[in-house]
Amino acid sequence: YTFHCYPAMRIFVTSDIHGAYRALEQCLLRSGFQPEEDQLIVLGDICDGWPETHHVIRALSGINRLILLRGNHDEWALHWMKTGAITPGWWMQGGKATVTSFENGLTEEDIAFMERALYYYEWNDRLFVHAGILPGIPLDEQDPEVFLWDRSLVMKALQLEAEKPGSRLSNYHEIYVGHTPTLNFGTDKPMRACEIVLTDTGAGWEGGRLSFIEVTTGEIFQSDRVDTLYPEAEGR
Repeated sequence: YTFHCYPAMRIFVTSDIHGAYRALEQCLLRSGFQPEEDQLIVLGDICDGWPETHHVIRALSGINRLILLRGNHDEWALHWMKTGAITPGWWMQGGKATVTSFENGLTEEDIAFMERALYYYEWNDRLFVHAGILPGIPLDEQDPEVFLWDRSLVMKALQLEAEKPGSRLSNYHEIYVGHTPTLNFGTDKPMRACEIVLTDTGAGWEGGRLSFIEVTTGEIFQSDRVDTLYPEAEGR
């Protein structure tokens, strides 16, 4: 028996789980995540796509030091949870799988868990957000839609990194974002452009994986291709 000694608390970031509970379980296991000691920052979009959003919520609820951010899909799903109304387009964008995952009952605890999600989180000169920000504008003055949807920061960083490597777009040491799958740029690994770290490695899509990044070391832990974990389902 080998005893693994980990620091008292490691800090991991992940994003865009999209109902892929099996991928989440693999990343927790492969990273040696300690649910009582380690911290997990989830950059939103835990809902919609693969068939186990319900299990994802329950698993994340059991993590002691969880920071949950809100994604655009979580906003859609929460609207349904609170009102029963289905946003036009949401059903076809993975919402059907989320609704089906709760066929045995949606609880007040599930709704309360989703409602606690933050729009952004700051720690140790780092910013964590689902989609992006508008640099130069105080965060508390920005429309929440920017945090949920806006890809302009990511696209600007990719362009600037290509033209002038090592450039910066903000005063943060690092900005971790999800929402924009790295599959769009030909890789299933996290990417860095300027100080922006793209953490969505396409877990919601065929061919993608879920990734955990250990923030202080940069070490990456990944699931198998999510479509191979759910051969019976379609994902997004």
